[in-house]
Amino acid sequence: MVIQEGRALTKEDTHACVVNAALMEINGLKIGDRITVELCDKLLMQHGVLGATAVIPERYGKPVKTVELEIVGSYLDIDAQYERDASDWWCYTPNTLFVPLSLLPVEPPADYPIRPGEFSMVIEDAYQIEAFLNAAEPLAKEMGLKLRFSDRGWMR
Repeated sequence: MVIQEGRALTKEDTHACVVNAALMEINGLKIGDRITVELCDKLLMQHGVLGATAVIPERYGKPVKTVELEIVGSYLDIDAQYERDASDWWCYTPNTLFVPLSLLPVEPPADYPIRPGEFSMVIEDAYQIEAFLNAAEPLAKEMGLKLRFSDRGWMR
C-alpha cells in the first residue's frame, strides 16, 4: 500500500482519514473533502479465514457514533492485483478507510492477535530503510510475518 496523494495519518490527527484512490475517483472526492462515517461497537476483522469480511453485513457491529472526517490522503493497494487470490490478508477492499486510533469506540482486547496487513510503518529517513529491515527481519520471521517494502519505484 502506498500513499498516492496527500499524506498518511499522524498522531495529531483527530478527525481525518485516508481513503482508497479508486473510492475517491468513483465518488468525485478530493483531498480536503469531508465525509460522514458511522463508527461501530466492535472491531471488524477485515481479513479473516473467509477473506475480506467487509461484504458480510451480519459481521458488522452496531453504529454507536457518527463522525465527520477530512480526507487527508488517498492510498493505492498496489499488492492487490498480485495477491488477491493467494493472500487475502494483504489486500484491502476499495471501501476500506483508515482513521486515527483515537476514534475507535472500543479498545482492542489485550490478547488481540495482530494479523498480516493490519499495520504498516513509515520510515522517515530513507537512508535507514535497509537498517530497519535488517533489524526487524528476525522478529518478523519469529512472528511468521513477511516484511514488504515499497518506495513507489524511486530506487529504480
